[in-house]
Amino acid sequence: MRRRAAWALAGLTGLALLLRAKQWRDTVRFAGRLNEPIPPPDAAGPGLSLIVPIKGADPETAANFRALRRFPPGKAPFEVLIVMETDGDPAFPVAQTVAAETGAGAFSVHLSGLPEPGVMGKLHNMERGWALARHELVAFMDADVRVGPDTLAALVHTLTTDSGDGLGPPGCAYPVPMDAAPVTLGGAILADALSHRFAPILLERASADALHFAVGALMGFRREALQSIGGVGAARNRMSDDASLGKLVYEAGYAVRLVPRVVTLPAVPLSTAHAFENLRKWGVVVRSFFGRPTFGLVVPLTLDGMLAVLTVVAARGARPACARLGAAVASRVAFSWDLDRRLTARPWPLGWYLVSAAGSIGEIGGWAQAMTVRTLRWKGRTYRVSPTGEIIPHEIIHP
Repeated sequence: MRRRAAWALAGLTGLALLLRAKQWRDTVRFAGRLNEPIPPPDAAGPGLSLIVPIKGADPETAANFRALRRFPPGKAPFEVLIVMETDGDPAFPVAQTVAAETGAGAFSVHLSGLPEPGVMGKLHNMERGWALARHELVAFMDADVRVGPDTLAALVHTLTTDSGDGLGPPGCAYPVPMDAAPVTLGGAILADALSHRFAPILLERASADALHFAVGALMGFRREALQSIGGVGAARNRMSDDASLGKLVYEAGYAVRLVPRVVTLPAVPLSTAHAFENLRKWGVVVRSFFGRPTFGLVVPLTLDGMLAVLTVVAARGARPACARLGAAVASRVAFSWDLDRRLTARPWPLGWYLVSAAGSIGEIGGWAQAMTVRTLRWKGRTYRVSPTGEIIPHEIIHP
C-alpha cells in the first residue's frame, strides 16, 4: 500500500509542478503584453460609452470618476454615464460635482428609479445606462476601481481589432482582475481565490482561445453583440450578470478576449465567515460557466489537496511524502508571489501568502462542494443547479 502511495504521490507531485510551469508560462506571456504600446483611439473610429452603475460612495469614488477624464487623448468620441437609483444615494452629489467640473458632454448623471422585485440594483442601473448609451462600443465599470486612459485605450483597441479567427473583432473583452494586498484574513482568503486561482484560469483559457464569459470590474462589448442577445436585460434571470452577458455573447457566435491590461480591485475588509460564504457561491458560479467538471478545470485546483489526502491517509505522513507535498505547496506560493509581481508590480506582504499555502490544500473540499451542490441562494433569489452546471432560476424570494 505504501509503495503504491509513494508512486501516486510522485506522479501527482510531478503533475503539480508541470501545471505550475504551464501557468507560469501563460503568466509570463501575458505579462509581456502589458507594456505593449496601444495606439490612441481614432477620432473617426467607433466611440465608447462607459456606464458606471453605482450604489453608495466611499472616499475614493470622486477620484475614480476623475481618473476617467484623462481619456481619450485627442477627440475620439467618449461619454461616461453614471447611473444610480435615486438622488438620495450618497454617490449622487459626488457624481454631480465631477460632472460639473468636467463641463458639458462627456460626463452625465442619471437616475434609474427603484428596480422591480427580483431584479438586482446593479443590473437595473446597467439597463438604464445601456438604453441611453450612444456609441458603438459599450463598457461597464464597477465604481470602486480606478481605470486609467491606457486601460480604456487598450479596451477600445481590443474591441476594434480582428480576433484572427474569422469572426472579426471580439464581441466582448475585459482586462484581468487582480486584488490589491488584503487587510483582513477574510479579505486575503477571497483575494487569493480571485488573484491566484481564478486569474490563472483566465490566462490559460485565453492562451487556448477558450474564454466563454466576462468579468465585470471592467468589461466592454460591441453594440451589435449586445443587441444580438436582446441587450443587458438578457442577464435578468441569471446569477452573476456580468459573466452571463459574456457567455451569452459567446453563445451568439462572438469571440471573447482578454485586454492586455490589469484592473486592480481595492482591498475589502471582509470577515472570514463572509469570505467563505462568498467562496461557496462563486465556486458554483465558476463551475457553471465551465460546464461539466473537466480534467483541465478540476485537477489544477485540487492537486495539492489530493496530495495532502494521500500523504495523510495512504503514506501515513512518511517524510518523503511530506517533502513532495511541501514541494507542491511551495511551488503554488512561489507562483502566487510571482503572479502578483508580474501583473501588478505590487506583491503582497509575505505573511499573507500563507493563506495561499493553506488554500492550495483546503480548496479540494470547496470544489467538491461546488461540484455537488444542487440549490443556491444568490441576492434574494433561489437557483437550481443542474448536473451539467447550468444555473436555473427557481423562485423569487420576496422580503
